[in-house]
Amino acid sequence: MSIFSGIWESYVHSGSHHFSDVTDLRRNRMLNMLFSMCFMGGIYLAFIELAFAAVLLSRDKARYLEYILPFAAVTLAYPVLVAATVWIKNQSGTFQVTFANNIFVNVFCFMLARFLGEKASMHLIILSQFPIIFLFYEYGAWRSVIGHITLVICGVTAILVSYRVSAPIFPLPDDLAHIPGYLCWTATFGMLIWYSIYNWKQVHLTEKLLADERDQTKALLEETIPKLEKAEAKYRHLVEDSSDLIFQLDTNLIIFSMNTPARHMLNYSPDEMIGLNFLQFIADSGEANPEFNRNVIREQVREFLVSAKSLRIRTGLKHKHRTDPVEVLVSLQLDPTGGAVEILGKASLVEPEVAQQFLNQEKGSFTLTNNISHAEILSQRISDRISVHFTAHEITALRTCFREILINAIEHGNLGITFEEKTQLLENGNYMEFLASRQKDPRYAHKCIHVFYNINKSGVIFRITDDGDGFDHKGFIARTLTDDSLLMLGHGRGITMAQHAFDSVEFNDKGNQVTLKKRIAPGA
Repeated sequence: MSIFSGIWESYVHSGSHHFSDVTDLRRNRMLNMLFSMCFMGGIYLAFIELAFAAVLLSRDKARYLEYILPFAAVTLAYPVLVAATVWIKNQSGTFQVTFANNIFVNVFCFMLARFLGEKASMHLIILSQFPIIFLFYEYGAWRSVIGHITLVICGVTAILVSYRVSAPIFPLPDDLAHIPGYLCWTATFGMLIWYSIYNWKQVHLTEKLLADERDQTKALLEETIPKLEKAEAKYRHLVEDSSDLIFQLDTNLIIFSMNTPARHMLNYSPDEMIGLNFLQFIADSGEANPEFNRNVIREQVREFLVSAKSLRIRTGLKHKHRTDPVEVLVSLQLDPTGGAVEILGKASLVEPEVAQQFLNQEKGSFTLTNNISHAEILSQRISDRISVHFTAHEITALRTCFREILINAIEHGNLGITFEEKTQLLENGNYMEFLASRQKDPRYAHKCIHVFYNINKSGVIFRITDDGDGFDHKGFIARTLTDDSLLMLGHGRGITMAQHAFDSVEFNDKGNQVTLKKRIAPGA
């Protein structure tokens, strides 16, 4: 029984690999079942013919022996044609084979009507296709429904005409003439009833399965929802009670989620920040190049989105009511839960290193590549080292000037970008792209920046040396004193600012090295 059941299930689902839509899968299964009824009808007809052959041959063998071959040929041809139709449907994945099957049924019934005559009522079998047509097409595909109805009408008309214009080819005795018709169309409607019962059974099983799944889902939800509520409460506690900013950004850095610590850290409410670009809250980089921090972060985020590796940025955030920035360490990573690309972020306050107040002397050196973001990183590191010796305002000024001198060494020293070139590129808005291409240029890529520093209780000394050809620093400084047009530019004021922030700004003769000195007030 299990073997038969397996064969049946395999047949009912044959050809389903062509379809993915649930409706098409169901129609494919229904069509296979309708074809199975054709096969069963052929088998049933074969048994009827055998029974009639036994009766007729016993009455008059010589007369009825010639009936056997024509009936056998028609009876065998019909299921062969139906099998070919099923094969074509399974190979092509088209439901249009129903038209071929309709034609085969009409021809089959027409041949039996010609054989047996009007008393066999073969036109009733063709008419039984009406409910099958509407069952399969569900009254929706009217073009197909009308096409099948037309074929049925043609088949019935042909049989009725044949009744009137010609006598039966193989007439049966009067006492048996009506029996084949009764048996055939009664069996036809019996198979329709079987088909309906089978479908009702499938519907019942489906409803039972849905009910079981509903009960299982309800039980699972009753078990899961309290866990989810507990997890959500823990998450809300971790996020809202954190001392750090925890936020979410889209790939354009638009904030769409911000926790409440923003009120304490920046004096902004989360609602004020949501919908704005995160770069709007990055503090200006100083008078010489106010957009530097934002440009650097914008470039780092672009690389971060390509590499998908986590990103850590040291920067300052704007405070709503204070002029000095809030120093934070920002960590960004892509949302690992999938779906649309989102960025998870956290910003933690940078705490001063307590051990710096015990520092007597520290000296060291750094070697930087031509990446301007390294200038920001090193300036932050140096400002941390001297933070205990100067006021917050002085630290901001010293860090900004130190960074600007580093950037000058990279851009004008190692990369050989002239003052006029930078002015034009900034006006055109493509300076960052030009800078990136220059950094990769083999003529400049090998050059480095060398930084020496010495910090003690009396003062700090920074010496910055580039691998460039140097520049006429005396002429440039003289120009800054007389050319007011430089004040209108967005760059070129780093040296002037450094002269005000440091006690001493000294260049070597070549112009590729500058020494910055700043005294520490006694007891500072």
